Amino acid sequence: MIGMLKPAQLISIIKFLLAAVLATPLIAWGSNFTLDYTLVRSLIFFLLIEAAFLCYALLLYKDKTYFPSRSPIFLLIAAFFLLNAVSLFLSYDVSRSFWGTWNRSMDSGFLAQLHYFLFFVVLVGVFKTQKDWQLPLKIILAISFFIALGATYQIFDFSDLFGDIGFRVQSTLANPIILATYLGIAILFSLHVRLKKDLAVAAYGRFWHYLASGVIFFSFIAIFVSGSRGPFLGAIATLIFVGSRLLITGNKKIRLAVLGIFILLAAVVGFFHIAPVGGFADPIERIVSAFRGDSSVQNRFNTWKVAVVGISQKPFFGWGQEGFSYLFDRNYDPFFLTSSEAEAWWDRAHNTFLDHAAVNGIMGSTFFAALIVAGFFLAIRRDIFLAGTFLFYAVAGLTFFDALATYLMLFFALALVHTLSAEGRRVEFNAPKHWSGGKAIILAPLITALSFFTFNTYLFFNIARANYYMNRVGTLQYSDAIPSFHKALSFFISPSNKDEIRYEFARYVTDAFALGVIPEERIEEDFAAAKKEIEAAQGHHPRDARINWLAAKANNNYFAAVKRAALLDDGEKYAKTGLEYSPQRQQLLYELAQTATYRGDHEEAIRILKEIAALTPNFPGVHFTLGLGLLNAGEDEKGFVQIELALSQGYEYRENDAQNWLYAAAVYYKYQRYDRMIEIYERLIRLFPKNEKYYRFLAETYREAGRYEDAEIAARKILDINSGAEEDVKNFIEMLMPTAASQ
Repeated sequence: MIGMLKPAQLISIIKFLLAAVLATPLIAWGSNFTLDYTLVRSLIFFLLIEAAFLCYALLLYKDKTYFPSRSPIFLLIAAFFLLNAVSLFLSYDVSRSFWGTWNRSMDSGFLAQLHYFLFFVVLVGVFKTQKDWQLPLKIILAISFFIALGATYQIFDFSDLFGDIGFRVQSTLANPIILATYLGIAILFSLHVRLKKDLAVAAYGRFWHYLASGVIFFSFIAIFVSGSRGPFLGAIATLIFVGSRLLITGNKKIRLAVLGIFILLAAVVGFFHIAPVGGFADPIERIVSAFRGDSSVQNRFNTWKVAVVGISQKPFFGWGQEGFSYLFDRNYDPFFLTSSEAEAWWDRAHNTFLDHAAVNGIMGSTFFAALIVAGFFLAIRRDIFLAGTFLFYAVAGLTFFDALATYLMLFFALALVHTLSAEGRRVEFNAPKHWSGGKAIILAPLITALSFFTFNTYLFFNIARANYYMNRVGTLQYSDAIPSFHKALSFFISPSNKDEIRYEFARYVTDAFALGVIPEERIEEDFAAAKKEIEAAQGHHPRDARINWLAAKANNNYFAAVKRAALLDDGEKYAKTGLEYSPQRQQLLYELAQTATYRGDHEEAIRILKEIAALTPNFPGVHFTLGLGLLNAGEDEKGFVQIELALSQGYEYRENDAQNWLYAAAVYYKYQRYDRMIEIYERLIRLFPKNEKYYRFLAETYREAGRYEDAEIAARKILDINSGAEEDVKNFIEMLMPTAASQ
C-alpha cells in the first residue's frame, strides 16, 4: 500500500516523522514511573528515524532528484560514519559497541551513530532550501521553548514534575549539562530566526519571532541555573563572538537588539547570582570553585589524563563505542577512591573530543573535530548565528559527553549548514533517463530498511518491557523483586543489554544479603541464580573489570551464606581475572582479601589489605576494611587503631556495613569499650530506626556500662516497635532497679 503513495505524499509523511523525531526530547515523566524514559526516548527516536528512512528510500525509488547534494559537510559525516564502522569491528567489545548500554540509554553505540547518520541524510535529502527549513526550525523553537519553560518551572521547587532533580535543573533531559547544551544551541537557532537579515518577519510571522525571543530568555535562565560550567562558558564565549561581530557589522537596529540582549542577560545573571532561587547551583560560584581545587574538577582532570594514556595505547581506531570503561579500567588511578565524591567506575571522559578519540581513535576524533570546524567556517560566511552553534558546542564540549539530545541538535545544525552551502547546486547522479537501472540500486537499502524496521520494532518493544520489569524492583519488596528480575531476563533482547540485567540482578541479591533482607529459605536458590547470571555476563565480557568484581563478590557472599569451599575458588578466579585488566582496582583486591579471610589465611588477607591502604592512604574506607581484617586476625589493638583512623578521616556508617559494625562491637566488648559499643549501636539505630535488635543491644550495653536510666529509656523504645515485647521489657527494667539502687 505504501508503494502506491506519490512523492508529495511520501514527503508529507517524512516531514511528519521528522517533526516527531525533533519532539523526542519532550518525552519525560516523574520518578514515580518505573520505566526509564530516557531509554524509551532513544528507542522511539530509533524507530521514527527508521520509518522516515524507509519512506525516504521509497521516495528515492520514485524520484532521484531527492538524492542529497554533495558538500564538505556530507563527505566529512560519511567519512566519520565509516570510521565508526571500522572502529566497531576492531572494538574491544563488539556487542557492547554495537548496541550501546542501558546505563547511557543506548544513545552512543554504533546503532545510535547509524541512526544519527540516517537522520542527517533524510534531513538534507528532503529539506533543500532555506524555505524548506522553516518548518523544522519552527518545530525546534516550539520544543525548545517548552523544555526551557520546564526548567524555569523547576526553579520554583516544583521538582516532582520530572522526578527528583537535586540542586540543578534538568527539565525533560534528565541531565543538567545536556539540558544546557541543548538550549544553548536552541538560543542560536532562535537568533537565526529572529535577527538574520534575509529572514523578514513575513517569512516566519510575528508569532515565531516572539517565540524565538521567549526561547532566548528562558533558555539563558535555564543554562545559568543548571549550574553547568562548560555550557555557561560556551554561552558567554559565543555571545561575545557573535555580539562583537554584529556590533561592528550590523545596522543600527541590530546593534540596539544586541545591546538589549546583553543588558537583559546581565540582569538575569545578576539577579540569580545575588538572589538565588530555590537553592539551585550558581555557575559563577561553580566556575570560581574550579580554581579552588574543587574535587569534582580534579576528578575530571584525572579522567582526562587517563583518557590520554588510553588513547596512546590504541591510537588509530580506538577502543570502540562504549569502550571507554575498558580504557579507564586498564589505566585506573587509585586516586579515584580517595574521596566520597569520586566515582570509581567511569565510562566517559566528560570531554566530547577525548571521548571520540578514545572510542574511534585519533582518525575518528580528527574527522569529528573537522566537522565542527567545517560547520563553523561554512556557516560564518552565510549566518553568524549558525556559526555560533559550532563555537558554543566546541567550548561546551570540553566538559560534557554527547547524548541523544546534543547529537540531535549537532546533526540538525550540520544539515542546515549543508543546505546553505549546497543550495541551488544540482544533484550529480548519473542514472538512466527514466531511472530504471537506478531503481535496482535503491531496492537493496529499501528492503534492508524495511527488514531492519520490522525486526527493531519487535526488539525495542521487548527492551522497553524488560526495562520496565527491571526498574520496578525499586518499588517492590525483596520477595516480589526477584520474580520481576526473572521476568526481565525472559525477554528476547540484545545480548549486551541482557548482560546488564544479569549484572543488576546479581548486585541486587548480593546487596540484599549484606543488608540481611533475604529470607533464610531463599538464600540458596537466589544466590545460585545470581551466580549463574553474573557468570554468564562474565563469559560474554571477560575483560570487564566491574563484572569480574561482582562475580568475585557474589561468590564470596554465597560462601558466607552456605560455606561451600568451591565458591571461594570461583571468587578468587574472577578477582584475579579482573586484576589482569585493572591491576590497581581496590575493589578487586578487597575481594581477594575476603577470599583469604574466609579460608582462614589472615596473614594473606592483611597483606592484601595493606596493599590497598598503600594505594589510597587517605581514603577512610580502606582503613576501616584493614581494621576489620586485623580484628579477624586477632590483632585487636592494631585493628582498633585503623578503625579510629577511618572515623577520624570521616568514614560514614552505611547500611551494608551493619554486620561489620556488629562484629567490631563484639570485639570492643572483650575490652569493655562500652563507649565505642554505644556509639556503634546508636549509629545503627539511625540507619535502621525500626530494628528492635539494635535497641536491645543498646539497652544491654548501657546496663553493662552502669548507665541504668539510659538503659531503661532504650528498653522502652522497643515497645514503639514491638508492643508484644512488653513482658521482656518489663522484666529487663525490673532487673535494673535493684542494680541501680545498690549503686
